[in-house]
Order: sequence, then C-alpha cells, then structure tokens
Amino acid sequence: MTSKQDKPEVAKILEPFKPALAEHLINPDVILDEVLAWTGSQPFLTQKLCQVILDFKSPIPVGEEALKVEELVKTHFVENWETQEAAELLQDIRSFLLEEQFLRLYQKILQGAMMANDSWEQKVLLNSGVVINQGGNLKVSNRIYEAVFNHSWVAQELAQLTSTDYWLASELTTDATDQAIAMAFPNLPITPVTQHQDLTTDQPKHPDLTTDEPNQSTVVPLEPDQATTSATPSTSRIPSPISFWGGLIALFLVITFGVFQCTSARRADDQLKNLVPQDICRRQFITRKEQIEQLRKIKSQNKAFPKLCQSMLDQLQFSYAIEELASQGEFKQATINLCQVSERYYQFKQKSLPRFFRRWDRNNENYANWLKNYLIKYDCPGSKYLG
Repeated sequence: MTSKQDKPEVAKILEPFKPALAEHLINPDVILDEVLAWTGSQPFLTQKLCQVILDFKSPIPVGEEALKVEELVKTHFVENWETQEAAELLQDIRSFLLEEQFLRLYQKILQGAMMANDSWEQKVLLNSGVVINQGGNLKVSNRIYEAVFNHSWVAQELAQLTSTDYWLASELTTDATDQAIAMAFPNLPITPVTQHQDLTTDQPKHPDLTTDEPNQSTVVPLEPDQATTSATPSTSRIPSPISFWGGLIALFLVITFGVFQCTSARRADDQLKNLVPQDICRRQFITRKEQIEQLRKIKSQNKAFPKLCQSMLDQLQFSYAIEELASQGEFKQATINLCQVSERYYQFKQKSLPRFFRRWDRNNENYANWLKNYLIKYDCPGSKYLG
C-alpha cells in the first residue's frame, strides 16, 4: 500500500526532516503519517510540525504516536494560535474567511462534505487552499484549519458580521416606515414610531447623508487602461413615497449584485436650496466592474457624495480587486483598485484585512519593484492596512 509519504510532492517536503527524525524517534514513519494526517500535506504546516517534533526531544513510545502528535498540534498550533508557530498563515486564512460569503460557505463545508460546482465562491475558496476537492466534494483541506476555525469560531464571527447591518442602518436616514425596516432587517429589533419624524427640525435623530462634506480622502489616479467610460447618470428630485426607501434598503441587502441603488437624502435645513440638485442612482448593471465605473462617474460629477454610496463603492472595489483580479493573478490591477478604496473602509474592516501587499510582494519579485514605486508615487489609503 502506497503511503502519503511516497508521493513526490510530499516526499520533497519531508526530505530535510527524515534523517533527523530517524535518529530522534523510534518509529519515524508512523509519526510522519500522523503529521500528514493533521497538515493535509500543506507544505508550511508540515515543515513547522516536523520541526516542533524535532525540538520536543523526549522519546515518543510505540502506540502513543497519534496522542503525542495531537498534543503538540494543540499546544503549538491551535491554542492561542495568534502567537504560535503558524500565526501568519492562519491570520491570512482568518482574514480571508471573514468575508461573509466565504464564511457562510465554509460553515456549510465544515458541517459536512459539499458537492463541488462552478460557482465563483467555491473557486475562490479552492484557490485559497482553505478547502480541497476530494472526489467531487469540498472538504476543509486539513485538520489544523478545522481545529482553529471550528464551528464555535464560525458562529462567533457570523454573529459579529451581522452587526455590520446595524452599521449600515445607522448610515441611512429615518425616511422609512417600520414595515420597510422590518422587511430589510428581519432580525433587527425595532421600536415602533408613532409619528413620522419632522425633517425640518434642527436636530434629527439620525444623520442626514447630504450633510457630509465632499469626500476628502486622497483618490489615487487610475492608470490609462483603468479610465472609466460610462453614460451620465440620470438626476431628479427624490420621490416622496416613504416605502421607496424601504425597497432600496431591502434590495441592497438581499441582492448583493443586481439592482444597485444609491441616493443622497434630503437635508433638514433651509441651506438645501443652495446645493446642487440631488442625485438618485437607479441602474441595473451586469458586472461589478461596470458598477464601479458608474459610481466613480457619479462621484466625479457631484460635490457631495453620500457615505452610503461611498460605502457601496468601497465594498465593490475591494471585492473586485481580491475576488476577481487577484484570484486571476492580476496583482497590479488589483492594487490599483485597492488604492481607490477610502481609508474609512479600511478602518472599518481593519481586523479582517489580510496583508495582501506583503503576500503578493513575497510571491512575485517583478511585482515587488512595481509595488514599491507605485506606493511611493501615490498616496494609497490602504497601504498601511494591507502592506
């Protein structure tokens, strides 16, 4: 029977460790089988675990191999993993999984094998190395990932991600009925409002998006092939029916990419009369790239760009850079898009951001020189978070 150790790619990983392990252990082949059972032959994890065993020094009795390797995995990789042997790798995995669509997919895979299909979410997850395709089914690629990012961790992180709905809700005006809010936020406890808020009051309960000053964050110029070309968006006064806004909220939350809508809300004081006409964007797009181009066009043509619209643009630019461009190896174009994302978005997402610039720099020498020059030339808001 062929052992995993005999596979050429695995044998190459184990080759530097075999002589030392043979001197150190009574039963090195059994130990190495246990190592591979935990690492799934992931090169970095395999090398790290072999080194941990070499450093352990104490003899491992026959029959206790599995128990001892499991103990070393727990103490050196799983418990307090942020400061352990594979901290950097696991931090990158954690950051990747904290994108909600991937976390929910990972949760389903963790619960049991899922049939592979051609969805882009599955492809991105496979390319990340977090999961593998085994006989047409997706499974977590190794037991260390499964032990660190277990069911409890997923449940906790999903609960925290749900709180972003509250952040989005705080960005919206109160120009929505209880029924519309309940439709858009089915899990959000709502206190009934007996009387619609008077928009002419000096101190509204929630911020009005049009009170924001024009976005002051530095916008990094796009390279020539990234110039946007799109039709001029339609402009009109905001319709009065309250239910319209509830529909906008629900559509944005339920359909991530489809009918894409953003608007500037009405200001609560008399100075509104002196502002440029308000924009309402109600367009249906096909791709994220087209959505980004349209929003950039709108932003360039308006003195005030609402926070909600900026949040939508930031999310689109970030996801397009990571999930499409970077996953296809187009690191330069991914960087250009990441440098268009506002610092406000990076601050909001700070705890879940992997070090993309550093990782790409490490894997691509030609890209490293280009990246260095690009970040010097342009003030990239994300460089201190992603670099």
